[in-house]
This record gives sequence, structure tokens and C-alpha cells, in this order.
Amino acid sequence: MTGRFTQAASTNTVLLDRFKSCRLQTEKICAPLEVEDYVPQPIPEVSPPKWHLAHSTWFFEQFLLVPFNSDYKVYDQDFAYLFNSYYNNAGDRVLRPNRGLMSRPPVIEVMAYRNYVTNAVLELLEKEERNSQISEIVELGINHEQQHQELLVYDIKYILGNQPTFPKYGDSFGTKAEKTIEEWLEVSEGIKQIGFAGDGFSYDNELGKHRVFLEPYSISKKPCDQC
Repeated sequence: MTGRFTQAASTNTVLLDRFKSCRLQTEKICAPLEVEDYVPQPIPEVSPPKWHLAHSTWFFEQFLLVPFNSDYKVYDQDFAYLFNSYYNNAGDRVLRPNRGLMSRPPVIEVMAYRNYVTNAVLELLEKEERNSQISEIVELGINHEQQHQELLVYDIKYILGNQPTFPKYGDSFGTKAEKTIEEWLEVSEGIKQIGFAGDGFSYDNELGKHRVFLEPYSISKKPCDQC
């Protein structure tokens, strides 16, 4: 999957802030975990939190720092093999079902790796003036890491849900009591337009805008946090 840009990327200042916020959010999601929670992989479709933390970091190292910073020193040559996902052109990788078998590197080393790469990206952005290629890769990397944030939440819930004692996922991620939904929006059948159109970032699988036939359906008028 690749990204597409239909307008000038954000200014360096805005991009810096978004990058820092994205990196912090990933670590915030993992903050309630115990160190032992970072490694399990109950099923092949779930990735260990440690792997998500390292993979989203490797992405910036592999596709931004290595090609655009001649002075950059790769943190650990083995990490490309350990934390690649499906980027065949970037080299071999550990098979997905085996990600939970990796007890090393330890979590403390993965966090040191994140800090190392984050600081290197910030330095690159601070010294580069309006390099559109760099801005676009950072934008893609942010969207890529945000995808992994969503996966992290799913995977953490599954990992903790497979523990015999069903441990609590911190104090900041509670769910609200369900309420009866009474307001529904009725959508009639017919030909509808779907797909991305306009300015800004999009993934290639969101393109292009096209027509589809939809059967009739109903959807709640309230967002899920009000249900």
C-alpha cells in the first residue's frame, strides 16, 4: 500500500508537531502494559506490542533516514530482518506467525531504538528546508504508524483477553455503559459514490472515486462514544 498526495505537504513546523504527537500516542497506548505483555502472540493474526513499536520505527529508519541522511548510522542491522512486515524490496523478514517467539531484543532496547530514530527524524526535519520528498515520506510514516496504533489496541485487547485472569488495561481506556439507540438514519438503496476525492493524503486503495450499488440499510445517528 502506498500514499498519494494531492497538495503541498504540511509546513515543517506542523509536520514536526504531528510527528512528535504520533510517536507519543503509540507509547501512550502501550503505557498500561507490564513488560511481559509486550511479547505474546496468541494467534498469527495478532502482533506483539513490542513488534508494533519496533516496526513503526523501522519504517522511518528504512524509508526516510537511510536514503535522505548520509550521516545516519543504522541502530542495529538485525532490526530490518526482525521488524520488516511485508516490504519484500527491503529484504527478508521473520514470518508473521513467529513474531511472538522473539524475546530479544528486550522491550527496553526497543524503546531505546524508538528514541534514537525519533530524534534522528526530528533533526532531519529541523535542518531540511521544504524538501517535498522528505515531507511526503514523513506524512506517509505518520499515517502508517496511526494504522498500527489502531492495530495495537485490537491486539492488546486480544492478548489481555486471553489471560486467565483477564487483567485490566489501565485506567484510561474504560467503556461506557450501553444505551438503547433510538435514532436511526435510513439509507435508501441505489447507486452511491465512494472513494477518496480532493486534496490531502490518501492511500492507493482508497482511489479512485467510483460508483457502487448499495442495498438499503439503517445506521445510528449517534457516534459510538454516545451509544
